[in-house]
Amino acid sequence: MSNDYSGKPLGIITGGHSGFQYGRAIKRLHHKREVPVIAFCGCGDDGGSSRYFRNFGLLPPGDYWKLIMGASCYKGGIYDHLSNLLFYRFDHDGPLKKRQVKELVRIAADERGIEGCKGALKVIYDILSPDYRFEFGEDSGEGSQTKGHTLGNLILAALMLKHGNVAGIRLLEEGLDSAVYCVPVSESPYTLHITTIDENSLTGEHRLDEDEIISPIYNVTHSKNGGGKVDVNPEVLSTLSNLRRLSLCATSMVANLWGMMLPEIRDHIQRSSFPLDFWINLMTEQNQTHYVINGCVVRLDLTQHVALATKITGCVPDVVVAHDYGIYAPKRRRIPNYVQERYARKHATPVQCTDQDEIILKSTFDQPPYNKVPMLLRRSLAIVDTDIDRGQKVIRHDPERIERIFEELLRMQI
Repeated sequence: MSNDYSGKPLGIITGGHSGFQYGRAIKRLHHKREVPVIAFCGCGDDGGSSRYFRNFGLLPPGDYWKLIMGASCYKGGIYDHLSNLLFYRFDHDGPLKKRQVKELVRIAADERGIEGCKGALKVIYDILSPDYRFEFGEDSGEGSQTKGHTLGNLILAALMLKHGNVAGIRLLEEGLDSAVYCVPVSESPYTLHITTIDENSLTGEHRLDEDEIISPIYNVTHSKNGGGKVDVNPEVLSTLSNLRRLSLCATSMVANLWGMMLPEIRDHIQRSSFPLDFWINLMTEQNQTHYVINGCVVRLDLTQHVALATKITGCVPDVVVAHDYGIYAPKRRRIPNYVQERYARKHATPVQCTDQDEIILKSTFDQPPYNKVPMLLRRSLAIVDTDIDRGQKVIRHDPERIERIFEELLRMQI
């Protein structure tokens, strides 16, 4: 396979905070090779500020604007200013006032940067026109309550309210000069129905974020708000038919991957001929990849992660990408103990990828019901980053390393 990546696009499935990191990697890939990238995102988030937007029929905006901003082709200080602007979270009870947002815009774009990010700022200024109203929550006469919302959420929600869900996403992509094309799996929000192995039923993705640790999840189904079958966005099926390969990027296994896997999409992936990649999470996640069984916390290992991805998609991945925690991993790539200790408070631990884990993966998938052994790419991927939103140290996939692996995957014959 040549290094000419033009033609069929790379498809990815991602969401949540990891979407921003993968967006940054997509931007790097675009600058090097101009690879077209299509991102498929779910519409079931009903936690945090997203639940308010659902009342207006809007898609949960967080997964979309973070990915779009991450892949913005603006450079240097302009990119950093815009990121800080969109991640700004209102923590007061007062209404959103135009002067507050204009002050944020002024801070975000200094005299040298204002022309460089003109397109993105135009989107923001347009939203501040009299035609736009942030009508979410209780109205106080000057706008609506904004406590807990990021400006990115409010901007994309306003675009979707004015122009429609998909058109609003396109406008933000254009305004931020983004290298990713986002395709929501449905044009309307929907609800997740989660069933555990002990037949406990949970309604809503937000239930996964509760402090109580649940039993392992057996199944996830989807319904329209108010009931009924979810209508798949036709663009999803048409774009899936034309992919070079599809990467299931490291993300919340239940909320993001299972949450967007509508039956028609699952069937389409099973019938498709493109290679399927699965990126293993760096850490286990409460109620998604670690659970309670007989009163004990049980965490999925590398092989169990791959088995869960296989169950969700109905396909054994062709390639599994995992962070190498082996003895030969560079010291700067190892997760510091103080960071692991903070994750451990939520019972999260690293997903190990050692020689022994590789042996277990091969022996498990080399027999029924799988009969197919994925290729395992063991790479140093982890970095300690500062979460822009929360300001705390977190474990993330390194965008530079993600981009290199995307290039490696695109060169593969499988």
